[in-house]
Amino acid sequence: MTNPVVSMLLLKGTAIFSMRRAWLQDRPNELGVSAELMTTLAGAVARAIRVP
Repeated sequence: MTNPVVSMLLLKGTAIFSMRRAWLQDRPNELGVSAELMTTLAGAVARAIRVP
């Protein structure tokens, strides 16, 4: 069963966390890497939530 609200909050939360973490470390390279990693991770979690 899919809960779109939870999925959306999860995706927003991971994106915000990843951006804030990279900004605090002040490393442009890290921003790209962690954003990509978090996007992949959030996608995997969202898929796991959708699959019963």
